[in-house]
Amino acid sequence: MTDVVPSAAPLADSGDPRRGPVLRVGLTLTLLAAATIVALVVLLVDTARGQRLDEIVLQAMYTNPRTDRVLLRGLDLVSEGAVALAIVAVLVIGAMRRRLDLGAAAAFVIVVATVGTQVLKYAVIERPDLGGATENTLPSGHVTVITSILVGLVIALPARWRPLLVPAVAFLATCGGVGTIVLNWHRPSDVIAAYAVVLAATGLAVAGLAAAGRLRPRPAGGTGRLMGYAVGSALAVSVVGVLILLAGVAPTYSRRDMLIAACALVAVALACAVAIAAASYAIDLLGDSDPDRGTGAGPDGKSDRSPHLPHTVV
Repeated sequence: MTDVVPSAAPLADSGDPRRGPVLRVGLTLTLLAAATIVALVVLLVDTARGQRLDEIVLQAMYTNPRTDRVLLRGLDLVSEGAVALAIVAVLVIGAMRRRLDLGAAAAFVIVVATVGTQVLKYAVIERPDLGGATENTLPSGHVTVITSILVGLVIALPARWRPLLVPAVAFLATCGGVGTIVLNWHRPSDVIAAYAVVLAATGLAVAGLAAAGRLRPRPAGGTGRLMGYAVGSALAVSVVGVLILLAGVAPTYSRRDMLIAACALVAVALACAVAIAAASYAIDLLGDSDPDRGTGAGPDGKSDRSPHLPHTVV
């Protein structure tokens, strides 16, 4: 009796010319994200003017009680249990797809981002007493957890889902970030730093898989997918802005402060869109073929759905 068993899509060998470039992309993302966090600390935490600007945004607006309740219900879902459940979920997805490397990378992003945020907030970054609050809240733990779980799903789930998944991720991550600001939980710098932490963790995961040679054929589309991710993420965060306006956000003190706050929220939304698009494109570079079906494109740009011929087991 002879059974036909589909062969696995081949991993990159030690001579794969993509390993070096993908490794550099991952490390570059990590360095850029780290530089962003340093810049936020230097400009908005360590200076009196920066602290005042952050505080203006934090106190400049309020919403109606109904909107607050909706935001609170969503943010209350963030917990240690949610993190544990997400880690199990991405590992199970990886196992079901027979791509434990991607499941492990997704879990890595969630763990490293979550732990890294706590270390930065409580052991590394100090908020000097410059006339304002002295308790450091950068980066935001809530936003880190939300964003890292969402990016973990982008890693673990099939690449063919990403054109729809990435805008959804950008929308939800922006909702989480803007929600913490509107509720006066976090300053804009805290939220942008959280996005940067997740991007740094994603860069490390991409670099690690590239260094280990865990590359598959890339999804078809090339750099066009990056443009799609950028446009989709930008549109998604724009929807958040519309929803905030419809929710009845109003100035607490003056229209000038409200204008400053609106500019800050736009910056937060753009930071989220850029981080999600960049992370998703870097994940694309790893390639994504399930062992029993090709989903990528080969060096000539053609689909690789059929080149992996089955082998027989007697």
